[in-house]
Amino acid sequence: MVRQKVINEELREELLKEKELDLDKFINQLKQVKVGRGLKFLTRLTYGLLDKRKEWLASLKEEKNPKQLKCNLMAVLDELLQRGAISQQEHKDLIEQHDLDR
Repeated sequence: MVRQKVINEELREELLKEKELDLDKFINQLKQVKVGRGLKFLTRLTYGLLDKRKEWLASLKEEKNPKQLKCNLMAVLDELLQRGAISQQEHKDLIEQHDLDR
């Protein structure tokens, strides 16, 4: 499933820790990720998106070639805006503040 990019490495490791596969737990974990917005695995939960935004904004300062990170951040910000988790003004401010539109 990792090779087909249905699950990420982190989820794979978590599943390997289990002695027996709990199908309900596996299905619930799959429901927490989705494919979309240009990202292979983007959490479905809003608080997860907010955590990713915070994490990626912090790492943006240290990144030498931030082009991919900026694309990922834009995808997360767009999703948060669509969900109403951030305002249009906050979305615009973050894009301008971190120079994400280039």
